[in-house]
Amino acid sequence: MAKPTPPAPETTFRFSFPSAYTFFALIVIIAGLTWVIPAGQYWRVGSEALGKDVPAAGTYAPTEANLQGFFNVILAPIAGFYDPGSYTANAIDVALFVLMNDGFIGVVTVTEAIDACIICAGGGSIAVIRNASDGTEGVEAMIEKDRTSTLLALGLGADALLLLTDVPAVCRDLSAPNPSAISPTMPEKLGNLELLPGSMGPKVAAAVAFATTNGKLAGIGQLTDARAIIEGRAGTRVLAEQPKAGRRATDETSAQQPFVSGVRGNA
Repeated sequence: MAKPTPPAPETTFRFSFPSAYTFFALIVIIAGLTWVIPAGQYWRVGSEALGKDVPAAGTYAPTEANLQGFFNVILAPIAGFYDPGSYTANAIDVALFVLMNDGFIGVVTVTEAIDACIICAGGGSIAVIRNASDGTEGVEAMIEKDRTSTLLALGLGADALLLLTDVPAVCRDLSAPNPSAISPTMPEKLGNLELLPGSMGPKVAAAVAFATTNGKLAGIGQLTDARAIIEGRAGTRVLAEQPKAGRRATDETSAQQPFVSGVRGNA
């Protein structure tokens, strides 16, 4: 008995954006048409109904052709950005904007930052605060970005907090010739590290506060290792055995953690 023939898979149309070769081929074709299609133009007259100049019927006349040769084809993509004849910029500003956006999207895609659900928050100066009478007043203050990230992560109930920088992990014995990286650890083991106040100190303090408060993962490492930190293959991972139950995500949450102030340099 013959086996039944399986149904043919359904073919679905999938649009793909044309490559650079496609656009270059179009340039070559259009340049070739300048040698085939006769050049000409109409006289244009003003139209009160349309409010602009329009071609006048019966006024078509041949003109000198603007033939496009080999060098015109080669220089066409360059002239689209910057016209070497008139020394004027054409679409170069738009192209640079697209390239910068594509670079940002590329970094986010490669690091899988969106899939890993990384929480981000910024720091910097702030000029005013809201006082008790619901008014504003000027102050000298600085928002610490790592503590801000911790408060945001706790407030959102995040499953993990990643503090990403340009070094692969937190290291001990920084004064030694070969400092050793700290891999999986608990908050209480980070209390007496010699860390720089403007670099790794605040990040370790923020990771300790997050892990101690809710018992979830806090990781420190390189931006390119984001997913590897989540999976336990890179960076410094901080996990507490038992979270501090009943803590709220307020400004005092980080300050009251027992090991935050113990990290040297986190003034």
